[in-house]
Amino acid sequence: MMIELGTDAAKLVSVLNYDGMPITADNVFRQIEGRRKREI
Repeated sequence: MMIELGTDAAKLVSVLNYDGMPITADNVFRQIEGRRKREI
């Protein structure tokens, strides 16, 4: 993703998915939004 988008690694946000199923866009969004709200 860093190469394709030319994004700095410091700007990427890690998301976790432990249940063994494919991660959904809703899950990714909720994790990123939750972290963003905590940083404000």
